[in-house]
Amino acid sequence: MAVRWFYVSCLALVSLGSLCILLTVYWMQYWRGGFAWDGSIHMFNWHPVLMVAGMVVVYGAASLVYRLPQSWVGPKLPWKVLHAALHLLAFILAVLGLVAVFAFHKHNRISNLYSLHSWMGIITVFFFACQWFLGFTVFLLPWASLWLRSLLKPIHIFCGTSIFSLAIVSVISGINEKLFFSLKNSTKPYSSLPNEAVLANSTGVVVVAFGLLVLYILASSWKRPEPGILTDTQVRLHDPYSHPCCVVGSEAGEALEQLGLQSAHPSEALSTWGSWLVSATDFSVDAEPTLLADSMLGSFSPATGSLSALLGGLASAPFLTSVPQDPVSMGLHLAMSCSSSSPSLEEAGSPKNPGNLLFQEQPVLRCPCRDE
Repeated sequence: MAVRWFYVSCLALVSLGSLCILLTVYWMQYWRGGFAWDGSIHMFNWHPVLMVAGMVVVYGAASLVYRLPQSWVGPKLPWKVLHAALHLLAFILAVLGLVAVFAFHKHNRISNLYSLHSWMGIITVFFFACQWFLGFTVFLLPWASLWLRSLLKPIHIFCGTSIFSLAIVSVISGINEKLFFSLKNSTKPYSSLPNEAVLANSTGVVVVAFGLLVLYILASSWKRPEPGILTDTQVRLHDPYSHPCCVVGSEAGEALEQLGLQSAHPSEALSTWGSWLVSATDFSVDAEPTLLADSMLGSFSPATGSLSALLGGLASAPFLTSVPQDPVSMGLHLAMSCSSSSPSLEEAGSPKNPGNLLFQEQPVLRCPCRDE
């Protein structure tokens, strides 16, 4: 039911967003004379279209990238790139919209930045530029540490939501200001509610509806699972190489994600990090590889916990018949195994399996989803 609700909401968002742009274009084309790029009033008509398209529709779509269930499993980097690219497109459209209005003012010798609408708009675009730069340098580039990202993530989310809210306010005030300026000397003033005013007011209502729906989805619990948490409203997507509640929703999964190891094809990522995976565990391997393979016939279901516990449990897969000598390939074997049908940890060190001395002293760990 939650999945159906989300995709119905997405369909509504696409419809409302398209309607916002189409109504603005129709208003500027039919009642305001169309578009040009020559400094005339027709150049100004680009301003509301570009601002609505960039700061409302594209910005709202970019904000919801991480709400797509497909982004909850596999590598997070492609979704970060998509998130940043859509926001960059929104910023470019906003800049073009500012160029249009400033060029029109300059050509007609009209003062700039004197109205409340212009103040709100400039402040919104300025904060947006700072927000994008901060997000790019901290969350997209690999230099920032995990604790810094954890510290700035709530601030980044709050600022993004605030900027979107400011954009909605700026658009509504801009529609109202445009109507006052355009209809003050008209045969049908704004107070008489001519057809143009009805269309423009309706456009503002659609923009508000689009914004409220975006904010509602952002405020809901429908999002990428946090470490160690999987709510009832979040769908469990089964990645063939990672269990979402064991990897995506766990502290160990968060650590793997920061290292770029949570991949739909882990062999590619782990070929680089295999030696690190072995050294990160809190046990030492002194047995010969073939003896170790024979002793690791048992398996248990990894739950949230330390990275060493996860990797130690994943080592005992039913298909594991030999462990390579080199640490890279060994790390690959350690991270690719997750089985619910194999014997539990309690059986792994039992008399039935006396050779397994590796996990005898370890506590029993079980994934919560396996008990459902």
